[in-house]
Amino acid sequence: MIFFLSLSLLRILYVQLLAIMWWRIPGGKSHSTLSATFSVLIPVRNEEENIVALLQDLENQDYPQKLFEVMVIDDHSEDQTVTLVNEFIKSTALNIRVIQLDEQNGKKAAITQGIQLANNEYILATDGDCRIPATWIKTFASRFDDHDDPNMVVAPVLMESDNLFTNMQSLEFSALIGYGGSSLQMGFAGTCNGANIGYKRAIFQEVDGYVGNEKVPSGDDEFLMFKIFNKYPGTVRFLKSPDVVVRTPAKKTLLELINQRIRWSSKWKFHKSIYVSLTAITFFIDYAMLIAAVVLAMLGLIEFTTVASVLLLRWLTEYYYISNVVRFLGGKSRWFNFLAMQIIYPVFVIFLGIASIFGIYHWKGRAYS
Repeated sequence: MIFFLSLSLLRILYVQLLAIMWWRIPGGKSHSTLSATFSVLIPVRNEEENIVALLQDLENQDYPQKLFEVMVIDDHSEDQTVTLVNEFIKSTALNIRVIQLDEQNGKKAAITQGIQLANNEYILATDGDCRIPATWIKTFASRFDDHDDPNMVVAPVLMESDNLFTNMQSLEFSALIGYGGSSLQMGFAGTCNGANIGYKRAIFQEVDGYVGNEKVPSGDDEFLMFKIFNKYPGTVRFLKSPDVVVRTPAKKTLLELINQRIRWSSKWKFHKSIYVSLTAITFFIDYAMLIAAVVLAMLGLIEFTTVASVLLLRWLTEYYYISNVVRFLGGKSRWFNFLAMQIIYPVFVIFLGIASIFGIYHWKGRAYS
């Protein structure tokens, strides 16, 4: 009981600290001289349902088309993705190239090949199933043009939702986005999302890209961030601007969600960051203690009102933080959905922690262990 109460107090204080740091992140400002050049990398595999909409978003950018190129790097798609991109190229003034991976496969190989062939100073990366605002490139340009000269800029992503199942995903995902931004504001590299990041092409080459973790299927975003952060502390920044928020779809089925989350979780065992490892382990133990405390309270072995009071305080603290992040992203934060997530999530985390070590997951028609 004492251990559970201690962990809960630690968690409440940590979430409050994250909330304070989130509020302290400066907002993005639009003062770009419109001179920075960008190579937009879109690694794709089987994105025929989404890729045209993303290309249309890029066509509608509020940024001179002569200052950016679009590179669609195809990772052996088995559908009509490449055909649709080539058809789009015929009807647009955008500078779009389609690059086919040869023997290698995977997102890291696609990004690496794209950067090798990129012509411009800055790299922007997103995913083939995302939607971007018209101000996306311009807002990144403003941030890279700032006085602190960042080597890498990570930006927020909203997971779209339209029902209880997808909204719970969106709430959890928003918490991760907030954790990443707040951590950077504290001076630590926590997490980022490859659907919305930018960096100098030269810095990718300087830190040797994905060398050392190329065999890990996931982590194209975080491993690169940690490399840059460790070599140049203070040059990785979070871009807190509604003008740069990328939207990505939630998973429609439980099986898709489990595969996605195992893929994300599987990279944690390769992390060398004490901050990330300590956070992950502490939260895992905390959720295990939470489940045990609830079971013991229901059996009458420990005081039920004490456990219930602690849970209420935890939930109120976390709802305040997560709801603020969600509102910034432009999403919806409903108390009922948040409560449902809090009830289900501890069991889900324990399952993912075990499955990421021992399980097999599938992604884009491929199996990984």
